Amino acid sequence: MSMALTLGALRESPFSEQRLASRRVKDELRENLMARLRQNCPIFPGIVGYEDTVVPQIVNAILSRHNFILLGLRGQAKSRILRALTGLLDPQMPYIAGCEIHDNPYAPICRRCRELVQREEEATPIAWLAPQQRYVEKLATRTGQRIHRPLRTASPRQSRHFRHQRTARSRGKNSGRLVQHHAGRRRTD
Repeated sequence: MSMALTLGALRESPFSEQRLASRRVKDELRENLMARLRQNCPIFPGIVGYEDTVVPQIVNAILSRHNFILLGLRGQAKSRILRALTGLLDPQMPYIAGCEIHDNPYAPICRRCRELVQREEEATPIAWLAPQQRYVEKLATRTGQRIHRPLRTASPRQSRHFRHQRTARSRGKNSGRLVQHHAGRRRTD
């Protein structure tokens, strides 16, 4: 299948306006998972030992379009499973070429893309995203590590105050309450 390079060609491809307008990521994952199950292809290649426990639960969650959270200790294939989920995304996804937010060609939300579609109409250039470009990974801190940082950058004076409050708590002062000063406001947790 050749990929459409203009909006006019995209309208005549399998990525029709009706399909893209109503298809969510959960629907995309579900359809591609069902295709893999019909073909008896491995769903999560490289994941060993969870065929009877975790994998069926994830399959059920995807088929029923549920949200799910993967919890577990280090080394239990949580990140590997998430990376394998990108294999259930479509091989390519169209967007308006040059758009920073990869806007839907049929219903653009950014001003630049709306004006481009209005001006170029059927000749609007289309680009394609691979599944790896649609997935961004952010890893959390190590297990058990707590970070005590203010939400925004604090002045040196505020930083000293936060350090003082943490040391005061560890010495048993303030009767066990956490007291923080944020931008002149006092908050007690």
